Amino acid sequence: MPKVLLLNAIIPGAGLVVLRREWLGLANSILFAVFALIFIFSRWITPSDIPAWASYLSLAGVIVVWIGSLVFVVQHGRVVSDPDFISEIEHLRQEGQAAIEAGNLPEAHRVLLVALNLNDEDPESWLHWSRLMELQGDAQAAHAGWKRVLRLSRIQEHRLLAKQKLNPR
Repeated sequence: MPKVLLLNAIIPGAGLVVLRREWLGLANSILFAVFALIFIFSRWITPSDIPAWASYLSLAGVIVVWIGSLVFVVQHGRVVSDPDFISEIEHLRQEGQAAIEAGNLPEAHRVLLVALNLNDEDPESWLHWSRLMELQGDAQAAHAGWKRVLRLSRIQEHRLLAKQKLNPR
């Protein structure tokens, strides 16, 4: 987390991209760049063409976006590393797996959907989701889920299973 925070302090939005909040990171980076360009132009390139208030307003925008980006990184890092949050995701995964084994697919769908809404970067939740989608006959959703497992999981068994599901021979 300290490396991500440092990266985000140097390049606003980059830490959010590393934390897999790509769109939020991109929006922060673009907004920061726009405000910075307005400030640079208004102070050093064409100071007589841009009013002073625009310069100060853009400087305030740069500062607000930079601080806001740091706050987003810290908040997201806290939530994802919170032990209660991690145990809740684990509990939801176990409930989903138990519902799948019991044949209660609607309940498994509900529980795993909640788990993925809480943390859409959890590879094990995606693994259970993909299996559920296969059981429900939704090949497209299962394919998308296996792709997420392949991209997110560091466990070799999960990666091999996802590769096998994505490339059946």
